[in-house]
Amino acid sequence: GTPASGAVEIYVDGSYHAATKEFSYGMVVLMDGREEKFSQKMSDPELAQMRNVAGEIKGSEAAMQYALDHKIPSIIIYHDYQGIASWCNGDWKANKAGTIAYRDFYRKAKQKINMYRTVPYIVLFLILALLQIFLFDNLSISIYLCPLVYIGFIVLLPIDAPPVAVLFLALSMSVAMDWAMGAAGINTIATLPVAMLRRPLLQSVCGKEGIREGGIPSSIRLGQGGFLRYLAAMVVVHHFLFFMLESLSWAQLFHTLVRLVVSSAVTVGFIWLLARLFTTKLTVRL
Repeated sequence: GTPASGAVEIYVDGSYHAATKEFSYGMVVLMDGREEKFSQKMSDPELAQMRNVAGEIKGSEAAMQYALDHKIPSIIIYHDYQGIASWCNGDWKANKAGTIAYRDFYRKAKQKINMYRTVPYIVLFLILALLQIFLFDNLSISIYLCPLVYIGFIVLLPIDAPPVAVLFLALSMSVAMDWAMGAAGINTIATLPVAMLRRPLLQSVCGKEGIREGGIPSSIRLGQGGFLRYLAAMVVVHHFLFFMLESLSWAQLFHTLVRLVVSSAVTVGFIWLLARLFTTKLTVRL
């Protein structure tokens, strides 16, 4: 897939010396326009039975450890042997002690990596909530302009975020908006269906494998057309539900549709720009 913006790319390979039964890995890290090279020779009788794959395993572990040591929230590991990815994502069952240890190393590393993205998302939550309450809710340019930019928080959650977590975060944001706006639950009713629609929309754009790979939804991660379709669908459905619930009148349908078009266009444009800024600071894929 296309690398997410800002992700550090790491290439690993393994080798094996039959005479000494030693194995080694080579690792190349591409970050900030520079290239760093690492290598190490190892000896482990049990792991050596996997020959050069043992080197790739240790190289992948070294890549993850590099990300942890440097607090890098996103890396993409390029490797040769399919098991390097399949043991981690569960496509292959880890049976040997070495592959079980490797899979467990990955899981622990991913948990730590996930911690690095918590603070940026808290900041994003607060920024969008405050902008909605103090800026966009007080716009007096036109009666048809009512952007609901807080939905951007749900749009920009990691692609591989569990659906339950997405629903909880959507509920948290929408309840906060209802409380701030005195909207009697309209934000919540409009936001939760969009949160449930999110994964099918992403799957239609990047497929099941793309969801498992993760990353932050953006024009670079999903392609400009794919991200625009996903973003527009999320925003339009959310705004349509909100404005229809707000008006509760078919007599005001034309007025509601104009508000929908104008407000959705502004919200889509704002979130598009926000995604570009956000993904330069944080991408999430391991």
